[in-house]
Amino acid sequence: MHNDLKSLLANQIEHRNSTLLVSTANGRPYKIQGFQSMFFRLIRSLVARQLVQPGLSFHGLRHTVGTKLAEAGCDARTIAAMLGHSTTHMAEHYSRNADRKELVREAVQRLEQRSRNA
Repeated sequence: MHNDLKSLLANQIEHRNSTLLVSTANGRPYKIQGFQSMFFRLIRSLVARQLVQPGLSFHGLRHTVGTKLAEAGCDARTIAAMLGHSTTHMAEHYSRNADRKELVREAVQRLEQRSRNA
């Protein structure tokens, strides 16, 4: 578990009478529809305050994490395990995007090096 998440969870548990991560105002677990309503209301509020771009979604967050893991050098099996995927198919997709960025960075560095040596 990431240290930031570990700290957040410890603080949450210490200051609440519940081990639920997200709960209703009265401390009960959300039903699916209630959680979706709360989540999308939060997203609309964040977009209105220009804190996130329009289009933020659960899947988008998962995709971002997958890409960030690939950019950090994680292999497809590790990414699949972190995201709860049973196969590496989607993790390979995330890696492909990250690999392209790294390949472009490396290519530019080579061009710059060649220019300095010429």
